[in-house]
Amino acid sequence: MAIAISLRAGTLFAEGNVHKVAVQVNENDLAVMNIALNSVQNLTNYYHSLWDTVEVEVVT
Repeated sequence: MAIAISLRAGTLFAEGNVHKVAVQVNENDLAVMNIALNSVQNLTNYYHSLWDTVEVEVVT
């Protein structure tokens, strides 16, 4: 299983900033793709619970 999640350094706990996350999937496997999408949903829910904004990009 190969999923890479990258957070831009220095903004992980920066209140009021836009957080940028890249999720990379490099396998043609439905289960891996679903894990990546679930991770995106979890990240989005987390940052929204902090009243922050997150931009997520999924790269295949």
